[in-house]
Amino acid sequence: MTYTLIANWKMNGDLTFFHDYFRAFEGFSFPENAQMIVAPQAPLLSAYKPNRAIKLAAQNMSEHSSGAYTGEINASLLKSLEINYVILGHSERRQYFHESNALIQEKAIQAIKHGIKPIICIGESFKAYEAEETFKVLEKQLYEALPKSATSDEFLIAYEPLWAIGTGKTPTLDEIASTHAFIAEKTKSHGAVSILYGGSVKASNANEIMAQTHVHGVLVGGASLKPDEFKAIIKAV
Repeated sequence: MTYTLIANWKMNGDLTFFHDYFRAFEGFSFPENAQMIVAPQAPLLSAYKPNRAIKLAAQNMSEHSSGAYTGEINASLLKSLEINYVILGHSERRQYFHESNALIQEKAIQAIKHGIKPIICIGESFKAYEAEETFKVLEKQLYEALPKSATSDEFLIAYEPLWAIGTGKTPTLDEIASTHAFIAEKTKSHGAVSILYGGSVKASNANEIMAQTHVHGVLVGGASLKPDEFKAIIKAV
């Protein structure tokens, strides 16, 4: 199994930080079964040539192929920059930009059409978690956001409980295992889908999280901004 480890920088990092970050990984010994992906701010995507060890991902893209959509980025531009991944439906996009499951599905279809692999994010609120409605919320998101005909080698899923993002809180290992098993069951018609976990992942808990069945990697926010911390997460593979 290849574990996918994604550094989502969100709206952090300038050009100097970008170059310093990648220099920190020069000579780093990557496990053979680990794939590192960095998702910087969009203007930085052309500042680095992706290679076998480190790939790049966009943090978002348009559902439109081209046209009068000021400020948007289309899939063909990303593909021309050799960007083969894009994060879609992150909780912050859903919360602050009111992205719906239907919109996320449109974006995913557009990405796959251009040979870009979407990392489709799903996750429940703390209110839903407390009400024991996690599976109900996730099933709806999966049904409405995943392209119906997509196969498992065309997309990834990132499970991020909203209440664990940036809070330092994480579900129990049993909860992570059972939720990932649920997602695997609900997506089996697409094949063996890679399912990542996201939400306050750090070096101290990455090993035990990735040891759970159906956890095929992690989507990391704040901790990914520190090269030494992210190296330790990669080594946890």
